[in-house]
Amino acid sequence: MLRKFQIVGIAGALIFSAVILTDTLPSNPPPLPEPIVQNVSTDSVEVVATNFEKPWSITFADERIFVSEKSGEN
Repeated sequence: MLRKFQIVGIAGALIFSAVILTDTLPSNPPPLPEPIVQNVSTDSVEVVATNFEKPWSITFADERIFVSEKSGEN
């Protein structure tokens, strides 16, 4: 008898959490902002690094460019 109550309780908790989670998710996500377009002439593109597995961030310092990967390597 106790086992039946446990099963009913677990099933009820799962159904309750599924209802709560589906009600709190937004049905219409907010729109993405439009990119800012600047009038910059791009005469050429120079590839300065290749073979990144998961590039994560990029920053500039003077004449140097630093790129980090998600794994934490530089």
